[in-house]
Amino acid sequence: MEAFGDETEKEEKIILICASKITYYVNLVLIMFEFFIVISAFLFMEFAAWATHKFLMHGPLWFLHEDHHVLTGKPFQKNDSFALIFCDSKCFRIYFWKPLSE
Repeated sequence: MEAFGDETEKEEKIILICASKITYYVNLVLIMFEFFIVISAFLFMEFAAWATHKFLMHGPLWFLHEDHHVLTGKPFQKNDSFALIFCDSKCFRIYFWKPLSE
């Protein structure tokens, strides 16, 4: 009878060791995936900022952006309106956000 109990204990220990190793690797993969998401979002937003600056601010919105490239000595410039333009839409969305399921 004791030999049977020893075998069961050994099997339980092996299962626990395997389960802890599997948990370790699953957590490692999840951390790597989250890191990939953060880096991807950073790179995408850098590209979006570059494209917005090049094609919008130096294009149709040049009348607002021009004084950013010229020293005016004023505390506020027309270019400062971009902070409001880009922030308002995000703040509005955050304030009035509702889950899609409702």
